[in-house]
Amino acid sequence: MPEHVHLLVFPTDRDVRIGAFLASLKTPIARKAAAWVRAHAPSAAEAMTQTHPGGQSVFRFWQRGGGYDQNLWSEKHIWHAIDYIHLNPVRRGLCGSLYEWPMSTARAHRGDADAVLEFDRQYLPGRPSS
Repeated sequence: MPEHVHLLVFPTDRDVRIGAFLASLKTPIARKAAAWVRAHAPSAAEAMTQTHPGGQSVFRFWQRGGGYDQNLWSEKHIWHAIDYIHLNPVRRGLCGSLYEWPMSTARAHRGDADAVLEFDRQYLPGRPSS
C-alpha cells in the first residue's frame, strides 16, 4: 500500500519478543527511508520532521503508536488475514485484481513464477474448507 504495510509473521521461537523483532525490522527501514527522502525529496523530509516540546526535531517515518497487532490462533483467522491483505489494494481502487498489485504475495500464492514477493510456505497452514 502506498502509506502502510501489512506483515504476517509466524515466530518459530516460543520466547520471541515481538517488540524487539519489530524494532529490528523498523529501525533500519526508517533510517534508509530517511536518507532517501532527504536526498530525493527534501520538502517531504520537512513534512516528516516533528519538533518535540523541548525543541528537538525528529524525522518520523513510522506513525506514532504500536500499529495494529493481533495474534492469529487458527487457520481460519490466518487465511482471513491473508485474504484481507491481498484484497486491500483492490478495495482502495489501486488495482482491479489482487494479482495486479506488484507488492503483494497474491501472485506467489497463485503459483506465478514471476511473482515479485514470496512467502515462507513451510509454516503456512492449509486453507480450511468453508
